[in-house]
Amino acid sequence: MLVYDLEDSVARHRKQAARSMVAEALTSAPPGGPTLGVRINAPSSEPDLARADVDAVLRSERVESMVLPKVESARDLELVASAASPSVPLSLVLSVESASSLLRMPTILEHANLGAHVRVAALMFASEDYCAATGVQRTRDLQSLLYPRAQMATIAKAYGLQAIDMVCIEYKDHAYLQEECRDGASLGFDGKQAIHPAQLDAIHAAYSPSKEGDHD
Repeated sequence: MLVYDLEDSVARHRKQAARSMVAEALTSAPPGGPTLGVRINAPSSEPDLARADVDAVLRSERVESMVLPKVESARDLELVASAASPSVPLSLVLSVESASSLLRMPTILEHANLGAHVRVAALMFASEDYCAATGVQRTRDLQSLLYPRAQMATIAKAYGLQAIDMVCIEYKDHAYLQEECRDGASLGFDGKQAIHPAQLDAIHAAYSPSKEGDHD
């Protein structure tokens, strides 16, 4: 999935311009390409920005998915669902960025009133935001984030959702990226976030099913 970002990568005074650019990119995207998604501003902390993002993005029927950052309650999901067209299916990817989000996620999934046209498709672990919120220090051996990653993957599987692992911030270290991919696959993750095109081949190789139907 290719995700356009309207949140952290866009300065506040550039939000409206970014919405226009993303809406144009969605409208002009040729058919047959990757699934297109948009990461909006967080409904939990920036509801006005999030509503403006949703209104702008949903004018294009090409958007298939929305990434919701900093999910803390069912209301965050309902803000998007209430604006979505009943005639256009929309999937949501929920970003887990805090301890409270992780612990509340089962309740959020069970109580969100989304309607038939909107569904939660995946949970995504945002490691850097999680570390900033909790004081956890990310270690190269991956042990400091083992519990929240495994817990999130378990919740995703319990609710029939895809689990998307954290970004590898060492994007120039191909061997370490492969190690992270293997570790994520062993925990039950179905995919991994990428921040650089050079990461895609290793991620695809790690998470593409083998002939036996298992992870490589």
